Amino acid sequence: MRIYCLELKRILKTRTTIVLLAAALLLSAWMAYLPITFEEFDYVNAEGKEIKLKGRRALEYGKELEKEYTGAVTTDKIEKALRTYQETIKKYGDIYSDDFPQYVSVEQMLPTYSLTKRIGENYADSKSGMAAELTSLDPEEMQSFYKQCKIHLKDLMNMEQSKHPNAKKQAMKIFENVDMPYSYYPGYGSNSIDYLTLYLYVLVFITALIAAPVFSSEYQTGADDILRCTRHGRIRLAVVKTLSVLTICIVTFGICLTVHTVIANTLFGWECRKTSMQILYSVVSLWNLNLGQMQNLMIAAGFLTMIATICFVLLLSANSKTTVSALAMTFLALLLPVILYQMAGDSNIANWLRILIPANGTGLGNSFTYALTDFGFLHLGNFSIWIPYAMLIAAALEIPLLAGFTIYMYNRKKA
Repeated sequence: MRIYCLELKRILKTRTTIVLLAAALLLSAWMAYLPITFEEFDYVNAEGKEIKLKGRRALEYGKELEKEYTGAVTTDKIEKALRTYQETIKKYGDIYSDDFPQYVSVEQMLPTYSLTKRIGENYADSKSGMAAELTSLDPEEMQSFYKQCKIHLKDLMNMEQSKHPNAKKQAMKIFENVDMPYSYYPGYGSNSIDYLTLYLYVLVFITALIAAPVFSSEYQTGADDILRCTRHGRIRLAVVKTLSVLTICIVTFGICLTVHTVIANTLFGWECRKTSMQILYSVVSLWNLNLGQMQNLMIAAGFLTMIATICFVLLLSANSKTTVSALAMTFLALLLPVILYQMAGDSNIANWLRILIPANGTGLGNSFTYALTDFGFLHLGNFSIWIPYAMLIAAALEIPLLAGFTIYMYNRKKA
């Protein structure tokens, strides 16, 4: 315990660690607050009064506009939203024309947008996948909206996984557990989810930079030569160093994510967490989650990814002679999943490779968040697995494997 406490103190006293931890905390608050600054209304209403709102005031105004569609998304609400859309288009013409009244777009069309967007998707062409033209749909058909969801998912999987019947079967089975009708509470939306995704990537980056010099800095200064000669200078020292870094990073993760989520949910409203992810992303998103559960799952996946990444960085550090080389390989390890994602496309092999990299769960388009809202599968012969499952399983398996290998490699390294 004494060695453990001394190692914690050593890491925490370095200037770089202090700066990185401070940056992590400040960014957690700033990136939680930033999405609300995008909320804005600036138009002239039907009475000629200028409505100009930003931030919280704009958010509350938007919630007021959408209040009749808040709560359970019943088929009656879906039908009403479609009727409103069609009647407004019939009266004022094409919504994209320059002549369409701005106040009508805001006060009548905006409240229905979250539902009409999902209607167009749900009744998409079964062959091309193109969203349906809303003016061509019969509002009375919306009473079978939730039955159509299963038909649409089947059509979608026939397009995306035509060569993999096992993937199609899995997708339909996962979707069977989704609660219907969906729920919708305006406020917390895709901008906030995106900033949480980005912050998780930043936090993994910061914690990895803290871990990178743990072994390599002592190789570089020669201090490790002395430490190895002490009573507990090999396996026990490696275990202590690994646990010390993990402790610092776990505590940092807990504090920063608590700050981030409390600020974001307080600003947008805790009730927004009850919105079904199917309303925000795809009408046939596979997992049975509301935004609150999705937020929690993203954080859990980010935590697993962070621990796996730190263990991998420690392994790199234990095999690097200098801090510079350890940092260079750390940057590469964090950027490689993003690069592979951009290059992979539909390549099954490339997707397998990026999933096996410890930092696979964080990033931008390649992150766990977007895998969760997508329909991508990994294939191995007749076997298929949904990518979010693969990400979680890979991270969970890599943590003990990489940590054990780090200790082994440090122990066998000659002084």
